[in-house]
This record gives sequence, structure tokens and C-alpha cells, in this order.
Amino acid sequence: MVRPRRQPHSDALEVTERYTALDANTLQYEATIEDPKVFARAWTISMPLYRRREPNMQLMEYKCVEFAEELMYGHLRKKPAGTE
Repeated sequence: MVRPRRQPHSDALEVTERYTALDANTLQYEATIEDPKVFARAWTISMPLYRRREPNMQLMEYKCVEFAEELMYGHLRKKPAGTE
């Protein structure tokens, strides 16, 4: 869930993610971010993840398209100097 490309970070970044089952319909998600070159101390985010169950719900297939983010947003990336 943590997306290092979108957060300030260095080559020393270490992310530890934990998923803990609280009951049949709830997970506790926790991520600890450590990067001594960027942050003064490690920090943690935590949130519950709930299963949403609707009457007659169907789980549909999701096809992941490789590099979709680059195709959609790559043109917004800053170009290196001298390559325009």
C-alpha cells in the first residue's frame, strides 16, 4: 500500500508492512517507514481495512496492465535538462 515513488525518500528507505486479522471481516494494516537520510525518526501509519459485502455481490476479474501508470501519467514527468 505504501508507494515509495510518491514519497520523499533515499536509498536507505525501509518499509515494513503488517496485516493482522482482527476478525472475519477486518484486517489491521500497519506500515513503518524508516529512512534516516530523510526523516528524523521512523514513523508508522495504521488503519483498519474492512471487507465490504453487499447482497448479490460478484467479484469481477481485474486485469492488471503493466506500465499503465507510465502510459497515463508519463507525459507529466519532468524531463532532464537538455532533452526537450
